[in-house]
Amino acid sequence: MHVAPRVRPGADRFGLRLRAATAAAAGGLAVTVALSLGTFFAVRSTLIAQQADLAERQALANARLVQQELLDLEVVVGDVLTELRVAPGARALLLYDGRWFGSSIGTDEASIPPPLLAQLDTGASARQWYVDAEGGHLAVGIVLPAVAARYVELSDVDNLERTLGALRTALAAGTLIATLGGAGIGWWSAGRALRPLRRVADAATALARGGLSTRLTPEPDPDLARLVRSFNEMADAVETRIEREARFASDTSHELRTPLTALTAAADVVARRRDDLPERAQVALDVLVRQLDRFRRLVLDLLEISRLDTGTADRHLERADLAELTRRAATAAGFGDLEVRCEPPTGDFRTAVDRRHVDRVLVNLLENAERHGGGPVAITVERSGTDVAVHVDDAGPGVPPELRERIFERFARGPGTGDVPGTGLGLSLAAAHAAVLGGTVRVADAPSGGARFSLVLPRREIR
Repeated sequence: MHVAPRVRPGADRFGLRLRAATAAAAGGLAVTVALSLGTFFAVRSTLIAQQADLAERQALANARLVQQELLDLEVVVGDVLTELRVAPGARALLLYDGRWFGSSIGTDEASIPPPLLAQLDTGASARQWYVDAEGGHLAVGIVLPAVAARYVELSDVDNLERTLGALRTALAAGTLIATLGGAGIGWWSAGRALRPLRRVADAATALARGGLSTRLTPEPDPDLARLVRSFNEMADAVETRIEREARFASDTSHELRTPLTALTAAADVVARRRDDLPERAQVALDVLVRQLDRFRRLVLDLLEISRLDTGTADRHLERADLAELTRRAATAAGFGDLEVRCEPPTGDFRTAVDRRHVDRVLVNLLENAERHGGGPVAITVERSGTDVAVHVDDAGPGVPPELRERIFERFARGPGTGDVPGTGLGLSLAAAHAAVLGGTVRVADAPSGGARFSLVLPRREIR
């Protein structure tokens, strides 16, 4: 019985390759964010320190020059400020003789941040960063006790802000690129790592579909060599076991044919004198004949299964019309009066098949419908895409979803079918013959009720 793999509750529904790519992207993002933040704050601290040091040295130089000029009693204070060499965008202010003088129009005491003024009032030089409507600034105040003055220089830090903004943009772009690069590397590396597993999966699929000779080629990688060796050993064990079981079934069936033939011949002799037997003996003879017939069919089915299992079943492909083959099979099974519908009516249903295998599948499906489904009520040949299918609808109660795989197992019999004649191998034989043709046998609900058994074959040419 084929048991579908169950997914653990809460199991990750994403593929391993996607998870590896996501993990690599997350790792790349975490590392680059940490490096970017560290780089940004380190550079920012350095630039701010450099800007402050440069502004202080420039302000100190200008303050000394102003002090020297003020020692000359004939100097004009306004001219002293206008002649100073300050950085572009910088402004100078001077508190002298109780008045504030500015180096440009609009530069007055209101331009100085109050905390800096309060620090200068204590007689100590000071420095302060501040922001106003015009942007960020650095104010440096210096006390000139020799001339009872206070010098203040206001510097713009727009260049610093632009530099830090460009740095933020560059680091963000680098983070994005590193994250995408990490995802790409994770996707690529996971693909390479999973490539051997895909080969194992393909080989396992081929093995499951009957390719018992499927083996993996040896791998030079020591980490994969053990996997390849284990798989090949498992395949050898599976092939040996299946061949042993198939030989056992074949040998047993062959051995049973001789006594079965003798029993059948003896039963035929007795049956010819049935009217001379007592009534109870006639009943016993009827039971014996029925069971011998069932036994004979069982032996023949087992021989057929053994040939299919060992791969010795012949397959002679020829291009044939599946609709015509279906009509012949229906006639052979005793349902020649049942119309075979084609969808589309003018479609081409020709494909490369083995007529004997197709006939075996269709006869088994029709007999199954007769025994277990109240008889076939519709036969449809349908072309869909690259496939062509034959649907057999019956008048029975249908097949419950939980039994739709189990009924194709050997000796599987549905509930309430214990007294129905048959060997329990019909549907499994149909599925095996379909597999030889590269097709499948499926069961679903029929549109009109009951069950629909379908033979699905690929449309192909003879090579």
